[in-house]
Amino acid sequence: MERSDLINAAMDLYDEAESAGIKLMELRRTDKEMMRLYQETKESLAAAIAENKELHKQLVHVTNIHTLQARELFGRSTEKTSDLVSAISRNTIVMDPIDEDADPAAEEPVEKNRTDPSALGKSSRKGHSGTKLKGKKKLDLSLLPSTDVYEYDIHELDGRFGEGNWFFAFWRCHPVVEVIKRTTYVKNVYTPVVSFGSFNSLYTVPYDGAVFQKSIVSSSLLATIMTDKYGMYLPTYRQENDTDRFGFPLSRTTMSNWMIKAAKELISPVYRHACGLLKGVTYQQCDETPYLVINDGRSAGRKSYIWAHRNSELLEGPTIIAYCIEETRAADHLCNFFEGITDKIYLACDAYGAYPAFADNASAEVVITGCLMHYPRNIVIQEYYINIA
Repeated sequence: MERSDLINAAMDLYDEAESAGIKLMELRRTDKEMMRLYQETKESLAAAIAENKELHKQLVHVTNIHTLQARELFGRSTEKTSDLVSAISRNTIVMDPIDEDADPAAEEPVEKNRTDPSALGKSSRKGHSGTKLKGKKKLDLSLLPSTDVYEYDIHELDGRFGEGNWFFAFWRCHPVVEVIKRTTYVKNVYTPVVSFGSFNSLYTVPYDGAVFQKSIVSSSLLATIMTDKYGMYLPTYRQENDTDRFGFPLSRTTMSNWMIKAAKELISPVYRHACGLLKGVTYQQCDETPYLVINDGRSAGRKSYIWAHRNSELLEGPTIIAYCIEETRAADHLCNFFEGITDKIYLACDAYGAYPAFADNASAEVVITGCLMHYPRNIVIQEYYINIA
């Protein structure tokens, strides 16, 4: 091989080596770029995983809140939930406890018959005894006032079927219960001012419809406040918020003052009259229970007692119930309540010792008629003392 050939071969090898070096450098740069991209992707993935965990926690938290709210609004009551759980443990079928229209008589569980072959092929609406379950009880709307509304669109019907190509065959009724919030309005009552005599003296005809003099409260407003407070257990601060939403800012202090004044001036005479009627009733019932009164003038935390008096169901006529708040459970309340009675009375009560103590010191004959639940106590006590003797 000649020298020129060797030189040319060496030059070719040099060019190839230089080209390979360039490719190697390019591969190294590409490898660094790939490593950088890999590191960025790895960091992004780690951040995404951490974010996903945090979002999952938030989702679980929001789901739990939503579940609690849904249970509070639409959930089953405790009693029916326990019935459902116990029924499942006994392999029984129960009616849907959330069903508002379900018949309470139809909520009795019916046991499944899994072992009796004769039950195969029978309707699942029947239990093992063959008794058919009752259906849903239809809601009775007959006690509500009703109005008829006919809804139709002539133009829409003409466009659908052609003008003059249709007529009303009959009507289908779709009952819907509507609720209209109570309306609050101002009633301006005018009474005349009369001019009379030669000197044109003025006389204003008095307004006798006011609950309290120079007050805007009416009997309907006062009855609503007291019914919401004591009948619906709605505190006055919530009533304050409710009236304020409808543009009538009535403070809770004003409502409380109205109720206190009504109790003193309007309800107290009725209460005293009811207590007076109870004194003349032959058959009566009485009981007492502890009750905590806030700020009753005594030290905090001391119990008061509510004494309940009512006429017996043996008597005809309206039921009279009177509640009396006392600081103690002593028989002094009974002596004061029945002070001055002259006729014989029968008092149904429990075995508390204040009742026989009152009967021994009453101004008339009082017969204590304990209920059958407390009657065995006397037998046990008598047997105890007989055994001791």
